[in-house]
Amino acid sequence: MSTQNVNVDWHKPEETPPYIGQYFVAVKYKNSYGLGSYDLMEWDGEKWVIDYPVTVVGWVTLQDFMNAIKAGWPEWERISDELNP
Repeated sequence: MSTQNVNVDWHKPEETPPYIGQYFVAVKYKNSYGLGSYDLMEWDGEKWVIDYPVTVVGWVTLQDFMNAIKAGWPEWERISDELNP
């Protein structure tokens, strides 16, 4: 699998997500000299539901993220659906 850059229109952490649910987030690990990663995280309507020591530094709705990556669907599953409607 090749690596490609994906342009994501990140929201700033101080912006409130529009609804309760899962979001694709960028997080920085606390006390780690700026290291971070990506995760799926729950927004409960007031705060991020975080169960490990990180700070959310950006977020995007899952729909916006999926629109950005255009991942398609596994070929074998499409064939299976065509054979078994």
